[in-house]
Amino acid sequence: MALSGPQNGCVYKGVSYAVNQKWDDGCDFSCTCTDSSGLYTCTSKCPTYTSLPSYCHLEAVTGQCCKVVRCGPANSVTTTLTTPHHGHTVAGCQDLVSDCASYGHSACTGTYKDWAQRNCPAFCNMCHHSTVTTPPPQCNDKSLCTSLAFKPWAQQNCPNFDQLCQGPTTTSVPCVDKDSPSLCQSAVTNGFCSQFASVRDRCAKSCGVCTAPPSGWQLLFKGVENMGGDLFQLWAGGQTINPLDPTAANLFPQKPYKPDLSNHWNSLCLDKHGVEKAYIVFDARNSDKLNWFSSDRIIDSSWGNIASIPKQFIGMQTDPSTGLQFSVTQTSQQCSTTGWIMVTSPQSNCFYEKGLQKPSFFYSMTNTAVNWGSGSNGSTTTPVPPPTGCTYKGTLHQEGEMWTDGCEKNCTCPKDQSGIAQCVPRCPVYQGLPSQCHVVKQPGQCCGQVYCNFTGMITCNYKGKDYVVGDKWDDGCDLSCECLANGAYSCKQKCVTWNLPNICTLRDPAPGKCCKTPDCPSYVVIQYPPGYGPET
Repeated sequence: MALSGPQNGCVYKGVSYAVNQKWDDGCDFSCTCTDSSGLYTCTSKCPTYTSLPSYCHLEAVTGQCCKVVRCGPANSVTTTLTTPHHGHTVAGCQDLVSDCASYGHSACTGTYKDWAQRNCPAFCNMCHHSTVTTPPPQCNDKSLCTSLAFKPWAQQNCPNFDQLCQGPTTTSVPCVDKDSPSLCQSAVTNGFCSQFASVRDRCAKSCGVCTAPPSGWQLLFKGVENMGGDLFQLWAGGQTINPLDPTAANLFPQKPYKPDLSNHWNSLCLDKHGVEKAYIVFDARNSDKLNWFSSDRIIDSSWGNIASIPKQFIGMQTDPSTGLQFSVTQTSQQCSTTGWIMVTSPQSNCFYEKGLQKPSFFYSMTNTAVNWGSGSNGSTTTPVPPPTGCTYKGTLHQEGEMWTDGCEKNCTCPKDQSGIAQCVPRCPVYQGLPSQCHVVKQPGQCCGQVYCNFTGMITCNYKGKDYVVGDKWDDGCDLSCECLANGAYSCKQKCVTWNLPNICTLRDPAPGKCCKTPDCPSYVVIQYPPGYGPET
């Protein structure tokens, strides 16, 4: 809006304001005098919700201008939605970037800690305040497993939290929306899915909480020395071990790990996680939980073609003649065992186990079978020194080192002391190319280039590259462009040029992003200009 006024400021409801001066109009608007021509801008202080689910309502809060959204029971979390929603939310503390999980928990510590504190406090468990309307429930209350308000409290104060909440918490949620599509879409748009369990229940499909088989490599089981118990029975049984401890899935610390995935066997693969000493890869397709560990399913091994070598025993269950588990042995006579890999159990009791805790893990350090009774050429997992780098395909790389895996991957050994290499595809993957375009790989090059033939078609030429009508592209972090129907292109500035109140600052772009984002107190409402929004 605009109102003519004195040359050096603005007039609003009979009051004069200097250029760049800011003021509030009660609980209705926050205003700024934009320039000396008398132009000022005002934005609403409170969010507007055009459609709420029937089980949600707006409720006034004493001492606050803006009403808050309440859903489900009266003891819901009190959360004021005054800023755009991003990523995880934990009791009034939310992530400022939407893809914190893609960086992994290694981005929460070390050199990334300051960045994580600013951008991913909820994902990294760095939230310091939570506001609830009732005291936390008792430690035997199953709602602790999903309550965004009480879960952090329970993890710190309930000794039985892991046992209470083992396994996925969304297994029983049917993949349907109980409410209408318009209401569920409104719940997603307003960020209610991450705040209210009742919304997740009634809009399970739209909120994305339906159970689905995981994709990619998954760690199904990790045994460590001195974990106690029978390793095979722990694998075969339906229990889980440290499923909610993300550190247990790494090589260090020495914690056993078994998530609920193996209890719902569905042709899952095994992960080569941590520092690889030796390996056997099995084809687990069309298998069940207990029959994939067999000779006819071996497809690769660090010990060569062991699939075709005669064996006395191969299996994960206990070998009745030796008491060993998860073993591949060639011959065995009392405690003189020749083989490639074996794990001790409560039933095994040979001299070479003396001084070792159970279970202990033995493997051949050569490319052939070895005899552990002779005391040579074999190794146990005790002791295992912390990694000082990353072992990748048998080669040790130092922390911070970068390398290429042929034409397939670019890899880095991170400086987080995890010992796990991080690799990404070396070449871009082109999807949805127009029919006039194809990828051509030149001799001696790893990655192909896109070549297009737009003869006879309307195209836009931008900096020597042709685009068809409707194509959109970015010119670095400067411009976002689109090819128009008349062969011309239209470009606009990619990032907003902000004119913020003095109490706000601009936060540096998130990794991989271009635009700085406003950082303001919770009572300041920031609205993006038309055609702009948070960078995705």
